[in-house]
Amino acid sequence: MTIPRMLFAAMLASAAFATAAVAATPIDGRWNCTEKMNRNGLKGTITSVADFRPDGTLSTVLVMQAYKLIVPIHVEARYSARWQLVDGRLIEQAESATVTAFTIAGVDSLQSEHAAEFKNELMTPGAAPQVHVVSENQFELRQPSRVTVCTR
Repeated sequence: MTIPRMLFAAMLASAAFATAAVAATPIDGRWNCTEKMNRNGLKGTITSVADFRPDGTLSTVLVMQAYKLIVPIHVEARYSARWQLVDGRLIEQAESATVTAFTIAGVDSLQSEHAAEFKNELMTPGAAPQVHVVSENQFELRQPSRVTVCTR
């Protein structure tokens, strides 16, 4: 079973990266984010608390509750990165990721290759999502066939 790129891997993007975001952006601050997943045979929800700091740092705690066929998968992780908005896209450069819990069908799998794959996915750059600001209290990260909604 391959664990696909999740919420924060979707946010990873570019090897070229500025050292800090200096001007205030519409996504500065602490956000509660949710993505409903249905891809690569994995269905479920990712919820997270993301703190986009004006100094260009991002810290996130995420929880994934999903199923592959009928097998439940539960993941908890911490993630930090450098971030900036470029032409309406969220660009991140991962700095660290730690998988703090990983269970498959209720069995602790924290030391499994699946947990290692999940961590690698968090640390691997992916396509930068388009940031769509809905209001001062909501924005969306949009990519083909997936949307993450963030509110405060």
